[in-house]
Amino acid sequence: TAASGHIQGQEMVEVQPMKMAAAEGICVDTEGAAFTVAQFGSCPLGDDGAHPTQFIRVPGVASFMSHNSFSATSEGVSDIQARMVGLLNSDPNFTAKYGDASQYDFRPPQMVTFWSFRLMIGLGMLAFLLAAWGLWATRGGRTSSNKWLGVVALVNLPLPFAAASFGWIFTEMGRQPWVVVPNLGALSAGSDLGSVAMMTEIGVSPNVPAWQMLATLVLFTLLYGVLGVFWYVLMKRYAVEGIHSSPEADKPTAEPPAELSFGY
Repeated sequence: TAASGHIQGQEMVEVQPMKMAAAEGICVDTEGAAFTVAQFGSCPLGDDGAHPTQFIRVPGVASFMSHNSFSATSEGVSDIQARMVGLLNSDPNFTAKYGDASQYDFRPPQMVTFWSFRLMIGLGMLAFLLAAWGLWATRGGRTSSNKWLGVVALVNLPLPFAAASFGWIFTEMGRQPWVVVPNLGALSAGSDLGSVAMMTEIGVSPNVPAWQMLATLVLFTLLYGVLGVFWYVLMKRYAVEGIHSSPEADKPTAEPPAELSFGY
């Protein structure tokens, strides 16, 4: 999973650079970009505005994650915005549909993108560490008597699902303001494929009022929230109870078990 995620992340750097720049908190093109553990605030456009407050930065790691090199140059939010404006304004199909690209802010919601990316990775790593702990505790066919392993395992039952949910949030929010993100590489090469794009503002149906959208989201959230609580309670109960023995299986039998060669 880590290897496939690394490969997919590098693909995202190529096809959706703004999403990954926001996820890494890289404001301008940076050589040997650092991985930032925590960030509060958003990258400004240009030199105006305050830069976000960042904590615990590990030099070179973001560049390695994107390019397999600790010294590679990683694109930043502000510079990507400028390049996108230039490329999109060179596309007559875009300008005919949307007008001048400079009127748009192509940055996604940066705090949501940044933190959903970290929660996705962080919760996935916790699940991996817990699985490794469980394998070590049960090595050689032994049964673990470690109380804390059981407690932590029960608490962590929903974590893989939460990690997947944060991954979807990162995917959908990180590509805003697009429904279909333009292929900047194809656009810069003059390919017609670069003209395939759709902004969210025209991808939303005008026939669905806001109250219906809100009601649908509230009802879905409540429904799946209740189902999630029931799921967790049942999973916890069955995990604590363990495997039930069958009364029929415990009864002694006078006859040997039948051959199962032709039993289907």
